[in-house]
Formats: sequence, C-alpha cells, structure tokens
Amino acid sequence: MKTMWIAAIALLVGATGAGAQTCDYGPNSTSPFAPGAHPDGGSLARVRPAPRPGDGPIGFEYEWRNVVIQRGVRPTSLPLVACVITGSAAARAGLRPGDTIISVNGRDPRVRGTFAERRIGTRWVMRIERGGEEREVSFAIEAPAPQPTA
Repeated sequence: MKTMWIAAIALLVGATGAGAQTCDYGPNSTSPFAPGAHPDGGSLARVRPAPRPGDGPIGFEYEWRNVVIQRGVRPTSLPLVACVITGSAAARAGLRPGDTIISVNGRDPRVRGTFAERRIGTRWVMRIERGGEEREVSFAIEAPAPQPTA
C-alpha cells in the first residue's frame, strides 16, 4: 500500500510538445503541476501518453487528493479537475478547475477506465459539484489541435 498526498493524472492526449496548449489551473490551485508550484518556480514535469489513432484530447486534467493507492480497491474520494485547457470543448462546456467529478456518462469516476474512451466524437456527460451545487456539463471529444511544425 502506498499513501499519496496528491496523485495527478494527465489526460491531455494529443499534446505532443511542451507548451502546446495552455492549461488554466484557476486562481486557487493546489496542483503540484501548476506554474510556480515548486520552490524553483517551475512545475513538475510529466509524461503525456502518445495519442492512439482516432483519439482526441479530453481538454482537462484531473487529480486525486488524500488517496491511499491500493491494488483492487477503489479510491474513497472523488477526483477533482486540476486544470482545463483554454479553448477546449471541456472549457466551452463550463468545466472549471476545482470542480469535483461526481460521474462521467453515468459511471462512477473512481472506477478504472472511466476516462479511457477518448475517440473523436465521443460525447461525455459529466456530473460535477462546484461550490456545493451539482451541475451537468456535456461536450464531445474533438480532434487534436494541429501542432506547429519546426
């Protein structure tokens, strides 16, 4: 068993270059990936998985806080939106940093594989909690933004 202060999951599939997209962490972010989160003034580096053919970015990153990682055991807390990609479908739908993810397409977000379906055109209906109120945001996975050529 391994105790984690924060376990962050990067789901910006399609972002192949550093700085390819701007991630809004919000004004009150406690994410270790936010700019300035480290004493050296930078943020943690992370690996972004290469996109599978036909996949697109979901437009946000989420993280788990105060989670005990244990094989075969579902986390007890719900994931939080860490940052939202500026201009993404998720941002246009109203997803904001700090939102608690209650469900994704009717599924418990703590179940493995809930965030796995990233095929372009896949519709996501997310139930979130913000400021003590539940709301629903809906968006479709879009094609990755074209990357600048060198």
